[in-house]
Amino acid sequence: HTFYIARCSSSSLASCRIRCRPHTRELRSATTPTTTTMKARIRLLLSTAVLLRPHTSCAEQTNGEEPLPSASSVPLDDEYDDLPHRHLAHDRQQLLPVRGSSGEEHWNEFMRDVREPRKNREPVHVDYMGQHPFERTTQSLDNSQNDERRTQRNPGTAYNDASRYRPMRVQFDTHLLDALSSAYPSHVSYVRNVLLPSLRNFWAETLSIVPARRIEVPLSGNRAKCAQEVKSLSGFDLDHFLQYDVSQGARSISNIGTDGNVHMNAEGNSLVYNNQDLVVIVLPVQGTALCPELSSDDAADTTSQLQTLAFATNCQHDQLDRPTVGYTGICFGPMDPTDRTTKTHKRRLLTIAHEFTHILGMNSYDFPFFYDHATGRPRTKRDDWNRPPETQVLCVDGTRQAVMTADKGTIRPVTTANGYIAYEIVTETVRNVVRNQFDCQRMDIGGRLENQPTGDTDCFGSHWDHRLFNNEFMTAVYTGSTQYVTSLTLALLEDSGWYVPNYEVAQNSPFALGAGCDFLEDPCIQSGKVPIWADGTFCKSAGNLGCTPDKHLVAYCDISKWDGNLPSGYQYFDDPAVGGGLQQMDFCPAFTTIFRFEVGDDVRVLDCTDPELNGSWVQKKDEVFGSGS
Repeated sequence: HTFYIARCSSSSLASCRIRCRPHTRELRSATTPTTTTMKARIRLLLSTAVLLRPHTSCAEQTNGEEPLPSASSVPLDDEYDDLPHRHLAHDRQQLLPVRGSSGEEHWNEFMRDVREPRKNREPVHVDYMGQHPFERTTQSLDNSQNDERRTQRNPGTAYNDASRYRPMRVQFDTHLLDALSSAYPSHVSYVRNVLLPSLRNFWAETLSIVPARRIEVPLSGNRAKCAQEVKSLSGFDLDHFLQYDVSQGARSISNIGTDGNVHMNAEGNSLVYNNQDLVVIVLPVQGTALCPELSSDDAADTTSQLQTLAFATNCQHDQLDRPTVGYTGICFGPMDPTDRTTKTHKRRLLTIAHEFTHILGMNSYDFPFFYDHATGRPRTKRDDWNRPPETQVLCVDGTRQAVMTADKGTIRPVTTANGYIAYEIVTETVRNVVRNQFDCQRMDIGGRLENQPTGDTDCFGSHWDHRLFNNEFMTAVYTGSTQYVTSLTLALLEDSGWYVPNYEVAQNSPFALGAGCDFLEDPCIQSGKVPIWADGTFCKSAGNLGCTPDKHLVAYCDISKWDGNLPSGYQYFDDPAVGGGLQQMDFCPAFTTIFRFEVGDDVRVLDCTDPELNGSWVQKKDEVFGSGS
């Protein structure tokens, strides 16, 4: 999560700046309103939202809280000059209030320039012991192959033989964290013994898979993409810090896994993870360009710290194109390992789970490799080298690129209500979930992907669209409201053909639940007004109070004035520079918790369950704050 913190030097808003570490960028101040009875009592504490970069960039405030500097008082209705001002980039493709952290920039450069493209990776065979319904194995007729098996497609087998599937086993390989165990003992311990085990248990409950006998990770040669990328990011070879258990055998490794389930192969050129279905290598990146240490000045200025918490991607796949190995970096700077409250732990867990889902396959570059779980065949036709077709397409950033393209039964281009290109996942289970979420039974709707670019290599989008799915945990933006692991993401993973999800884990998102087809198809603001179907979700006045979708927090309308005209499709008001405060929301003004309120000496969101708000100035007549509210 990338936090953008707005900071004002005085309550008069004489100057207001967006301050980001390590960069500082201007946020032009609004004209001070002249009259309102609330001005003497309220100072709105304004920040822009949290931005989740593709398979990357998740951050939180260092002290576990979210301290936001003071800004202004409430703008008057319909006085556009009094609205909070935001910086508008020069083109639609980069409508971000500010850029991200230096760690995020390095990650994007790595993904663009260093990481091996999916299309160039060779598969590394996984032995499913003859149990995978998508393949059948025959003894090779080539004597030179000895006991090697070759995989053939079996179009006559459906995947719904539940007896073949078991809870997914994830091996978090943390042995490289030994490089940081002396400098950060409590952080390493927390990640190893608390955070990652919780994540492993979550995915074991959520997804089932055909069990693999072992996963091999090459350390050298053409197939050693993971090892090469790990070295590029961390500076360490994958065989650094290995410890061997001689009691188990000369090549059994004692500081990965348990009971000797990891060993070096006989040739000494591959790590072998036995009885695991997915390997995630945890990188020691604290202190690198991806997770830079804070300077003394930065450390003292806790309100303006902008740091990356985590990033992740996959780097190896098997003969059925399923990602089998990935890596993640977890930064220690924004993490207080002593803060293990339920709320903090859940927020961190969902952050890492978001990144983990990209490893599993929710990426633009993985969609063309999906399988049809009913037939066992690739959804997209392949050439003789098992590659999907590469075509020239219009990407969501407005450029035309030659990319591997999924079949139209997997993903299709659409034109949004605002007139811009977007892509939708149109696989059967995803479509059913979307229809039920919005109570819109049209046959041509799908799961809309985010069309505000979140990375240079992301042509179609790798997150759900924030305008439609808002607080789903795989949207690109986190705004402070409750996040939900919904059936939508589980349906995508099911339709990849690689997983069988447990839908009992899924949560229903209240955002736009049952809102109807209009919510999908029409602009959020029409003739300057909020349509009936959007009442309570979108808004048109900075004086409007509302609720977050989970009905737990009092929220404020985030209508703002940008320092330039919005793109024509997002101009909802007479003033073309006025719109919502978040571009991923298609600039729709919405109720959000980006505002904070001063209550006594504290800065708070208005949480309905917070009993300390009873009797304060924010309490209206007949309101009751508390656990039963």
